[in-house]
Amino acid sequence: MAVRINGAARGGEFISSNLQFYIMYTSIDITQTGNYQDATQKDFDSLVQMIAMFSQVIISNDPVQVADLNTNGAPTLTGGGWIFKFAVEHPDVFAKNGNPLGKLIESMDGVVLNGGTINTTGAINLEFSQSETL
Repeated sequence: MAVRINGAARGGEFISSNLQFYIMYTSIDITQTGNYQDATQKDFDSLVQMIAMFSQVIISNDPVQVADLNTNGAPTLTGGGWIFKFAVEHPDVFAKNGNPLGKLIESMDGVVLNGGTINTTGAINLEFSQSETL
């Protein structure tokens, strides 16, 4: 049985009011299993690490598998997939060239995972949106 590591908060630690909320949609299997030998867990961890190149994820959910990404808010992806919601503390940390998600889109494009190569341009299989809430 794998041990899931979560974090701890102490009195006097506060989350700032500058939280920015994002949703990631993907057709790549990022099922969180808690087994760090599992390919889907490794892919999920890799995606979180890529996000953390710019800002630490402060709040998140476990990836949720859905039957249709588009009916669950994906800007262009359709069909089955996974949704991962997260928040960071730094306003506009992913912005580049006028696109509020530009750094995420650019840095993840072409990265090879166990479940396939991430495509954020062209025939996309991963995309983001900014949200007001988780």
